[in-house]
Amino acid sequence: MTAKFISGFLLLFYSLNAWAEQPETAANFRLDFLDGSGTFNLEQTRGQVVLIDFWASWCGPCKVSLPELSKINASMRDKGFKVVAVNLDKDVEKAREFLKRIEVSYEVVHDPSGAVAELYEVPSMPTSVLLDREGNIRLVHKGFQFGDEKMLRNEIEALL
Repeated sequence: MTAKFISGFLLLFYSLNAWAEQPETAANFRLDFLDGSGTFNLEQTRGQVVLIDFWASWCGPCKVSLPELSKINASMRDKGFKVVAVNLDKDVEKAREFLKRIEVSYEVVHDPSGAVAELYEVPSMPTSVLLDREGNIRLVHKGFQFGDEKMLRNEIEALL
């Protein structure tokens, strides 16, 4: 191989890596709060670290993730952190019943059509999308099991 070929390859490799590391800006969305109290607008959270958590009442791991995210939210909201849960149940009453059994300390919005989940290419329930203060996607976490809350807490603290 020639030095010119190798330097060209390295330039391409490093430019691709630099491109891959550029954060993607989160798509803005507006959804109604599950409790009917108004409308949430993601754009209004700029300046905060935000975790968007996609969930549904029929999701087994969501029974674990929602209370854990509630603890994280309660301990970090004074530092500029916010959780917003996006419920994907078509029937809003199923989501409300679920939240009577599992209380959360953060805002819950309703996406019955799945449009926002589709916008974020959510592959499974639950899926969490962590945004930095500028609204850039820094982490997409699929599923949830005990122990994941430690990893999420570390990722959030690094952005705060």
